[in-house]
Amino acid sequence: MNFDQREHTIHNNFVSKMGKLYGPPNNIKHDSDAQRIYSQELRRAINNRLPTDVTDDTFKLLLDKVWDRCVQENTYRVWFLPAMVSKHASKVASEFISKQKSLDAKFNLTYEGQEKERPRGDKSRPETMGWTIEKCDEHIAMTKQLMQDGKLNIHMGNTLIRIPMKAKERLLGNV
Repeated sequence: MNFDQREHTIHNNFVSKMGKLYGPPNNIKHDSDAQRIYSQELRRAINNRLPTDVTDDTFKLLLDKVWDRCVQENTYRVWFLPAMVSKHASKVASEFISKQKSLDAKFNLTYEGQEKERPRGDKSRPETMGWTIEKCDEHIAMTKQLMQDGKLNIHMGNTLIRIPMKAKERLLGNV
């Protein structure tokens, strides 16, 4: 669906329906240019917020949700405020996107900017978990220094220091 098709759909399914069911605000009641600009702002508010990569039917369903929420909130017999339309269009879009992401996560799909999960390493082979002998020595020295400075509890430090020591032991055993 391109931009013009979306604008046309918004006009036919939202703006014209609103124009038939509700009256224009008093300040633009007799000014056709102002009414045209008002409806243009409503179309823009919806079009800029709803997802663009959806089918025609999905777009119409999202537009109907925006319509229903605006009708529920509107307490006057005048056209919807652009701020209210914008707010509901944003909420509908975010709900749709989060629902799509949760569905896609079930099928292990990734999004732009998101890395695929790398397989975890094997504890018996520390090199698969990123350990090197130099890294092990560095972590052991850093943990000892933290314990000497009093920044790390000695009992916790002794527990934590065993991790790089065991990794180093396995690395040396594999060499």
